[in-house]
Amino acid sequence: MTDPAEVFRIVPRFHDSFRGVFLEDDQILRWELDEQTVPLPAEVPGSLHGDPAGTLADYPSSDFGSPILSAALLRAVRDRFSGTGHFIPVNVPSLAFGAYTAYVPTTVFDCLDQLNSSTPEATGKIRFAVFHQHLVPQQVPAFRLTENKTYVYWNAWAARSIESSAAPGSLELRLVWSSDPTATPHRDPMGF
Repeated sequence: MTDPAEVFRIVPRFHDSFRGVFLEDDQILRWELDEQTVPLPAEVPGSLHGDPAGTLADYPSSDFGSPILSAALLRAVRDRFSGTGHFIPVNVPSLAFGAYTAYVPTTVFDCLDQLNSSTPEATGKIRFAVFHQHLVPQQVPAFRLTENKTYVYWNAWAARSIESSAAPGSLELRLVWSSDPTATPHRDPMGF
């Protein structure tokens, strides 16, 4: 029996000692919306948030369109993710350059089953997504949708690779969709 095709959103587990990173620029978002005329930045500014005494998170942001990876997490996945997106350094004052990197997937795919999915909201958020199994680009770690270019969807193999390489219990895999009809998607995978 083969594993079902599954799509996830990855979010950090927030707690009292969580310390994460915000992107302080929307250049990546603007590029995702208009790749033809908006240049992708060479680096993006970031800032720390959360408990100043807390441990820096391996997956420090819940940003929909610009997943951020710690240097250790990037080392663990970079070879497998190479050629599928852009790796953009996040310049965070008080941290060494390269401490964090945004991963921006370049695969934009038309695999959403629009008849069985909820209508995208004004922000692009799709509360309930169903995919055409044979069209999901499972060979790439993550993809964006033609209907929603600013939200990143992770294939199971990549999401689990990130989860296994991050500090135990530091992130959550939210099931967006599965080809297994008995699987239960997260009630609001793209929400907070």
